Amino acid sequence: MGLNKDRGLSSLISDMDTVYSKELGFDKNQSTMIEIDQISPNPFQPRKNFDQEALDELANSIKEFGLIQPIIVFKKNNKFIL
Repeated sequence: MGLNKDRGLSSLISDMDTVYSKELGFDKNQSTMIEIDQISPNPFQPRKNFDQEALDELANSIKEFGLIQPIIVFKKNNKFIL
């Protein structure tokens, strides 16, 4: 993967689009509904401890307003990793 010669965030984003589409087979314009039980936690998630109050606030916000952005997962075998 060659680096884009432009400077700024847009140069990085266009390179990431290439990685997602070519390396991972991900098309950013495609969305798919999957069952929640097909999603596994990312084993490489660096955060291990979560503040219950903050999680409750997030859950209430999602209930009230929905998700602002889609949840991105990647497919591994027949499962999806968060």
